[in-house]
Amino acid sequence: MEELSIGQVAKRAGISARMLRHYDRIGLFVPTRVSGNGYRWYAVHAMPRLYRIIALRRAGLGLDSIAGIVADQEAEAEALRKHLVELRAERDRIDALIDAIDEQILQLDQAHRVARVGQGSHAGQSAAFARRLERAFGRSAARALDSDPLAGLTDADVEHVTAEMNGLMAAFAELMNSGLTPDSAQVQLLVEEHYALTCRYWPADIETYRRLGELYETDPLQREIVSRSDPALPAWLARAIKLHT
Repeated sequence: MEELSIGQVAKRAGISARMLRHYDRIGLFVPTRVSGNGYRWYAVHAMPRLYRIIALRRAGLGLDSIAGIVADQEAEAEALRKHLVELRAERDRIDALIDAIDEQILQLDQAHRVARVGQGSHAGQSAAFARRLERAFGRSAARALDSDPLAGLTDADVEHVTAEMNGLMAAFAELMNSGLTPDSAQVQLLVEEHYALTCRYWPADIETYRRLGELYETDPLQREIVSRSDPALPAWLARAIKLHT
């Protein structure tokens, strides 16, 4: 019987001797004999089994599955079909993750462009916004609303917040265009997310939040921001926020 040393087997199969020793330990591919000095020797006629193991491993199957296949406990084609289903499910998951990351990158890029355009006029816009708040809600209410929620944040932080808010606006527009009313449960769940994001940077009780919601319809700057997602969104969103409890 022609035999090969572990080094010869490793060279023929294109794997490491260390992997062969591991296969031996788990009983997947064992040597034909072990000499007195501990050297492993493999019969040449056993090599097709190793080649099959390697092919199945490269197909992505786990060692437990491979052990069942090579022991003829399971048809190879059926095992590969099951594995293909798992791979396709994983591909779908990865595709969805790629789409989500693409969308996040797009939103961050858009937020970056908006931030750069608005940097020079931010102070003037804030002052004008404060005056509009006072005219709309009175001095005491305006004082509660008049703060810069992004003060102290880095440019990257601002871009991230803007991207999050843009994502919510796009989601609101999608719900609106699907025919859902502002008081529907699905819309109000998204309003709760919007409220949480708002309070993360601009602490507000529910009444203050509702006042902020009015601005999406009545304030020119806020209305323009929301209208980027859909021209009909400002009034619909203001109504949804007003109904939030």
